[in-house]
Formats: sequence, structure tokens, C-alpha cells
Amino acid sequence: KKRTAEQNNLLAYCRSLSMTDLKQALVEIDLALKKDKNPALLDTKGWVLYQSGKYEEALSYANQAVSGFSDEIKSNAPELFKLLTDTRAPALFAPKSKIESTLVTEGQESRSPTKSSNTIQAALAEMAKNFAVVRLHRVRILEGLGRNEEAKQDLDWIRSLGIEDFSDLY
Repeated sequence: KKRTAEQNNLLAYCRSLSMTDLKQALVEIDLALKKDKNPALLDTKGWVLYQSGKYEEALSYANQAVSGFSDEIKSNAPELFKLLTDTRAPALFAPKSKIESTLVTEGQESRSPTKSSNTIQAALAEMAKNFAVVRLHRVRILEGLGRNEEAKQDLDWIRSLGIEDFSDLY
């Protein structure tokens, strides 16, 4: 039975996290990318390449993943995109997340959160966290290349979300 792009991506990513059989991880992510070019798959390819010591090639995929996630968020969640690009906005993952207070559709009056709005808020927070993971992967790649100033820009962006502990970003 053939695996889906998502299944191959998951296998490749798990291998990269455990740093086991990275050659097989490259085979799996390449199979996934033949079916789909979504940002998560591009990120996995970059991360597997990074774990394999191929930093320059990894950076190319990481940049594509960051750009793809940014475009995806901009088109699917413009309110979130605005929050992610507004350096004056309060931290997204601070206590009582700014999603609760800020992600209100333009023209919509603030009201008590409902189960539906909590679900939407959770989904938007998950989308932002996934984007932070992709940016953290690019940080590690840039650090591997000795491009620390560029890495610092991404780290500052991640911290602007209120994320200080990166152990949950994987």
C-alpha cells in the first residue's frame, strides 16, 4: 500500500528528530514532495538536510517553507497574519493570549468567547505555533551557516509571540 504525502512527511520528520536513517528520511520526504509542495513538507526537507549537514541546501528549503507559510496564513487567516507582522502587538502566547483579545473580525463586536470561537482561536494559535517551528528551523540552519544576525531576526520574531521556551517547538 502506498503512503500519502502526509505519511511520508511524518516518517521523514520523525527520523530527522531522532537523527536516525536520514538517507531514508530524504527518500520519504522526496516522495512526499512529488505529490505536494506545501510549506510543512518543504520545512521537513530543509530540516532533514540540516540534520544531514547540508546547510546551504537546507536554507533554500527553509526559506521556501517560511515564504509558503506566510502566504498561507495571509490568505487563510488575514487577522492572524496582521498580528504576526505587527511588532507592536502584545505577545500571542502570553498568558491570556492576544488571540483572545485581538482576533476579532473587523467590524465584529467583542463578546464572551463561545465554544466555536475558542476552537477558532485554538486553530489560529496552532497555525502561529507551526509557523514559529518553521522559523526556528531556519534559525538553526542559519546558525549552522554562521549567519547569526539573520538567525537573531527570526529568534526575535519568535520571542515577539511570547515564546521563550523553544522546547515545545518541534
